[in-house]
Amino acid sequence: IGSVLLIPLAAASHWQVNTWRTDETLFRHAIAVNPRSPIAWNNLGQALLRNGDAPAAHAAFLRAIEIAPQSTVALYNLGVMAEQQGNEPEAGQYFEQAAEQPEARPQALVAWARWLSRHGRQPEAIEWYRQTIASSPRHVEALTEYAGLLHAMGETDKAKALFEAAIAL
Repeated sequence: IGSVLLIPLAAASHWQVNTWRTDETLFRHAIAVNPRSPIAWNNLGQALLRNGDAPAAHAAFLRAIEIAPQSTVALYNLGVMAEQQGNEPEAGQYFEQAAEQPEARPQALVAWARWLSRHGRQPEAIEWYRQTIASSPRHVEALTEYAGLLHAMGETDKAKALFEAAIAL
């Protein structure tokens, strides 16, 4: 009886190992099971990007947004891709969309603030850094980048306090 059970279990195990072989195969399987999952599409995009397939990653992120237009993570990832390709206007559009979502993650808020600062829109950047810190007071990147912006604007006392807060974390 033991060997009769062992053969189907070995076959099932082999199938499962192939599904989990790489992050790309895992998320392709997740999409096959649930093609309307924006999380699976976003994760596939990240896997494809890590594997060097930027066009396919871009398409996967866009698919995630088609399914869930408020997908902060997919919008952020598209912004990062556009930024890496030197397309600043497109990066700004995606970062802004990501930051304005009700469930925006701190990394999206910081990316938008950084983009604003880089494009000479410091007062707006300050507001987004403040918003990030208000919702995530332990976000070191927000604290240090906001401090750097204030320092560049000559507000050294405020910058110093923010740097010290970041170091204390």
